[in-house]
Amino acid sequence: MQAMIQEFVDERFGRVRVLEEGDGTVLFCGADVARALGYRNTRSAIKRHCRYGVKRTVPHPQNPRRLLDMFFLPEGDLYRLIIGSKLPSAVAFEKWVFDVLLPGLRAAGGYTVRRPEISALLFEKERQVQALTAQLAERKDLELFASQLMRAGGGVSMLRMARLLQDAGVRTGRTRMMAWMRRQGYLCRSKKEDNIPTQRGMALGLFVVEESLYAPRPGVVLLNQTTRVTPKGQQYFLKVYPRELD
Repeated sequence: MQAMIQEFVDERFGRVRVLEEGDGTVLFCGADVARALGYRNTRSAIKRHCRYGVKRTVPHPQNPRRLLDMFFLPEGDLYRLIIGSKLPSAVAFEKWVFDVLLPGLRAAGGYTVRRPEISALLFEKERQVQALTAQLAERKDLELFASQLMRAGGGVSMLRMARLLQDAGVRTGRTRMMAWMRRQGYLCRSKKEDNIPTQRGMALGLFVVEESLYAPRPGVVLLNQTTRVTPKGQQYFLKVYPRELD
């Protein structure tokens, strides 16, 4: 039995060409499906989402004596492209595939499709895999942050705290952040105790103060105090620091 191409056209999704092979296997034109689902770079989308695409040589539509190489997808890869699409219309495309395209193939004869409930199960399974992948990525980010906190030991510098906020999408810097901490009562405002934690800041466990001695000149020894943000403080300020400051 010679391979046959059928065309299905919808005003929303355009043309989708389908190849029915001699053994009854049905393949879908990869470029048509990717274009219908709104992928700008159809070749890249197929390479990224699909696993079992194949090339087939088919008669040229304008000249049956000529042959044309086309790339086709099995049913499983069709669903993977649907799942990977970011367009809201992907749901409508899925419905069109199930309600129009596949029944049309069955009506034409020679196409034995898996039971719709099996196809739906595959579709749902792929969605679950994508959801789990996203959850694992989020968990990996949290674990990375936790490891950063562990490495920080007693705390991080104010500059590092400002960069953590920047990494979280907050537009701020060290000077601006510390000014906000003073206004909110986390740091002292007097010149003598500038940038030293207030009693409130210490009671909340947000800071530690490192003390060291240094000699600016012979015979003179001074005490240097450096405020650092504890792991608890880092999590606290990432939560309460405003995303936008007036």
